[in-house]
Amino acid sequence: MKNFFTAFLFFCIWAIFGMWYYSCVIKGLCNDISFFNETKTTEQTAEELKSQEEAKLKHYNDSLERVRQDSLKQLAIETDRIKNKFTNANFLGTLQPSGDTIFYYPNPLTAYKNKANIYVPQPNLGFITKAVNYMNTNPNTEMVVYGAYSPTTEKTSDSLGIARANFLKNRILRYGLNEHRISTKAIERPLEFDTRGRNYEAIVVEFKHLSSAKIEAIEESVTNKTLYSSFAQQNFKPDTTLKSYALELKSYLQKHPNKRVSIVGHTDFVGEEEDNLWIGEQRAKLVMKYLISIGIDANKMTASSKGESDPKFPNTTDANRAKNRRIEIKVN
Repeated sequence: MKNFFTAFLFFCIWAIFGMWYYSCVIKGLCNDISFFNETKTTEQTAEELKSQEEAKLKHYNDSLERVRQDSLKQLAIETDRIKNKFTNANFLGTLQPSGDTIFYYPNPLTAYKNKANIYVPQPNLGFITKAVNYMNTNPNTEMVVYGAYSPTTEKTSDSLGIARANFLKNRILRYGLNEHRISTKAIERPLEFDTRGRNYEAIVVEFKHLSSAKIEAIEESVTNKTLYSSFAQQNFKPDTTLKSYALELKSYLQKHPNKRVSIVGHTDFVGEEEDNLWIGEQRAKLVMKYLISIGIDANKMTASSKGESDPKFPNTTDANRAKNRRIEIKVN
């Protein structure tokens, strides 16, 4: 009997040990073992995550440094390219996107020390007309005007370079070119001035391809345009503003063939209301006739008048009345 109990006790102990071993060691269900395993796994995971994060951060920093170095190289190349233009800017030449000179005028533009004014010699006035015509026939180009400034010989900053470039830009805008197609930039370089404070190397002009963002801005301006001109003249002649806009409108309608154009004439309040209504309509028809002459489909356009009924400004001064005499063109 004693042997039986001894054997039974040994069996129970062995069974309990076997159950413990299976549950705790093999299955990992006991608190102590699972905690140890979890702690070990957590420590390994934390180290692995830390190592991965450090690797990602290093890769990001390395990539950022490469981009920064590439940007600095490109900036240096662009700066040298522009400075080389200024070095040879003893004449007025305009570069197209390929880098070739397409307009050449022997008389340079004149800049004055510490001043934004740019003098355009009389022989060079034809340059502006040619430049505008070139852009009208090349709708995907923009004009970039670079203005130089010299901290070593002038009491100024880059604002003077921009002011010089903007002076020429505003002169060109008088010829009707869309303002979104001219940009200005400043460039620092040594400028030597003669005894009368003049320099002939402060302005360079070039053409570049338009960015997609600028093309969108131009198209937006085409759909809502106001024209001011002497539309009431007996011998109507389109001015440069109308010519430039007409080509932009034609290009826009080719891209958007389902759009329609509304041309509305407006007048000031001088004269009889009925007469002004007729005058506004005649002005709208003159513009429409010109648009047809350059190839825009007449069936896509309507001409009408609001006469004096919709002034934009009070008709109290000559300047305001001139602004009220207008043509509004909307594309929908």
